[in-house]
Amino acid sequence: MKFSFNNISFTFTRYPESSNRSLRAWSAADEYILSWMKEHISDFKTVALYHDRFGFLSTTLNTFKPYSILETKSMERALLQNLSQNGIEADESRFINPLTPLPENVDLGIIKIPKSLELYRLYLTHLHASLSDNGVVVCGFMTRHFTPQMTEIASEYFENCEQTLAQKKSRLLILSGKKAVAYAPLLNTLQADFPDGDSTEMKQYFGVFSGKQIDSGSRFLMDHLKVKESEKCILDAGTGNGILALAARKQHEDAEIHVTDDSLLAIESARLNLGTSNLYYQHIDTLEAYKNEFFDLALCNPPFHFDHENTIEISLSLFKQIKRCLKTGGRFVCVANQHLNYKTHLEPLFSSVKVLAENDAFVVYECLK
Repeated sequence: MKFSFNNISFTFTRYPESSNRSLRAWSAADEYILSWMKEHISDFKTVALYHDRFGFLSTTLNTFKPYSILETKSMERALLQNLSQNGIEADESRFINPLTPLPENVDLGIIKIPKSLELYRLYLTHLHASLSDNGVVVCGFMTRHFTPQMTEIASEYFENCEQTLAQKKSRLLILSGKKAVAYAPLLNTLQADFPDGDSTEMKQYFGVFSGKQIDSGSRFLMDHLKVKESEKCILDAGTGNGILALAARKQHEDAEIHVTDDSLLAIESARLNLGTSNLYYQHIDTLEAYKNEFFDLALCNPPFHFDHENTIEISLSLFKQIKRCLKTGGRFVCVANQHLNYKTHLEPLFSSVKVLAENDAFVVYECLK
């Protein structure tokens, strides 16, 4: 899809790709941010971009040499893809993760407000620490996603929080007047109760799936998970805070466990909870790093949200990759919401798919290769 800014034509594609051709690599909120930039383009020199999911803003504003704060591996790959197809050389020294401070002060921050308001708070904290005293923050969102908490959170960091009029069903929050703030740890503490009666305190960074409590689906899977002694190499795909890997470790202490997640905050949360003994961490959005027939057992509570979008396409792609990485005779155990009906997608991939357990909300599948 093509888009023009300042008389320059750009071409954008989404990563990961979607079969829904109506979806673009940008939204009306992105366009609103650019129209605001046109009016203020001479006011700023150093720019930081947050939650630019497909690299749209980083690409169109590339002449500013912005810092791109990248929380997910898919976000990084989308940015690299769109820079490349527009003939723009990527400067990866400007790619920053949200747990690493910006290397210099910035005078403009741009945030596409994510679905997770805890992640929004984490972004604001990260930006606030490196924003110049006279700096400005522009936050873009679609009007249908507005909640008063957006302004309430912003007002903890800034004196002025101005909401613009709607444009193409999108709005901006313009933040200025940086307040003095005492930064609190951006970690949630969760109590995990395991089937063996053990209770463990876990931590996870703001923005990681499930927020302030252990996800009900993961808890249901744990209740019905039986790791075999022969399953010595285990994958927890999309690990989140590492709860499923920890459940497997409790049953098989000597197993080699690999945890993967698209989210850096998830991987770093899992690292806090799991340690390093026979644990291998991969911040990746695919399983390309693993060879065929590598794992004895794969566990997953697959996502069906992509920020504000509901989609099972990412999960279906992951299922195919898990099959490739499983040894012949290996098991894939996953939990899903009942309404997703994943069994119809799993049966063409695996030699056997059976329901281990189900209730009104969730179903646990055991798939054999």
